[in-house]
Parts: sequence; C-alpha cells; structure tokens
Amino acid sequence: MSFFNKLFGALNKLEEMKDALEDVAESLQKTASEQTTSAPQTASPASAPVSAPVCTPVVTPAETKTYDTGDHYFASLITGLNFPGYMISTDVHANTLDSGAHPSCYPISYLFSKGSQPVLAVFVMNTNQYRSMTARGTYQVLEDHGIPSIRFFKGMENNREYVLNRIRENLN
Repeated sequence: MSFFNKLFGALNKLEEMKDALEDVAESLQKTASEQTTSAPQTASPASAPVSAPVCTPVVTPAETKTYDTGDHYFASLITGLNFPGYMISTDVHANTLDSGAHPSCYPISYLFSKGSQPVLAVFVMNTNQYRSMTARGTYQVLEDHGIPSIRFFKGMENNREYVLNRIRENLN
C-alpha cells in the first residue's frame, strides 16, 4: 500500500470517527434536553425560593460567538428557487468529474451545473478541513477541469444575503 493510500485511509478513518463522536454528542444533548423537559415538577410552591440570583454570562474578548450554520442551514438557502436555471447536485464525489480521483477526496457540498456542464463547486466545511489532503485532492480535480470553487465554513457568520450574493457573483 502506498504512502498516500495509507494517509488518505487514516484521514478518512479520523473523519469517520469525528462524525461518529459528533452524532453521539448530538444524541446525548437531545436525550438530556428531553429529560429536562419531561421531568415532573415535584417542588411545592411553599418550598420554592423567594428570589433566585440571576446569573448572566460575562463575555470576554477571548470568547467567540458560534453560529448555527451547519449543513441544514445551507440546504435551506441553496435551492433551485434561489438559483433558477441551474441544476444543483449535493454531496458530489470528485470521481464523478474525474474517474482517476482518489476515493478519499472531500465531497463537493453543492455542484452547480448549467445543462450538463458544471460551472461552480461550493464547499461547506469545518475550518480545519479546507487544507486537508482530502480537500486538496478535490481542489486539484476542479482546477484540472476549469471549475471554480468557493467555500463556506460551518459555525461562521454566514448570513443569508452573504451566502446568496457570493454564489451569484461566482456564477456570473
């Protein structure tokens, strides 16, 4: 097995493990929120405290705000209604464009096509993924075929107008 096959295999395994951990964390959060909403109120009004201290979080300059701009957010924006005349494919693997692409290449989140000709690739990824070997392999395939690409990062402030305008600018 070549060095690159081992590297891509290891990266693929790491990404699968990360996804599995995210799924577990999400299910734990969901379970915890269901338990708190379904827990019966057993305290009587007489035993309730008269006034509880109000705790407000203090935001320090070192903290950063996270935004809920995951896959579902982009899926609601990137639709045929917002981009008439374009066919939009989701989770397109690089070997659809180039049969010689490595199996571990990062999938293209949204591929815009006019007719059968791809015209723009949009990536939605975490900030630590855009320079990975899997992403670089996909970028190379796109470059070889003359298809421009843009990326958005999950968890960043990607407001609706910014996302739509940036895609429209790159489509024209």
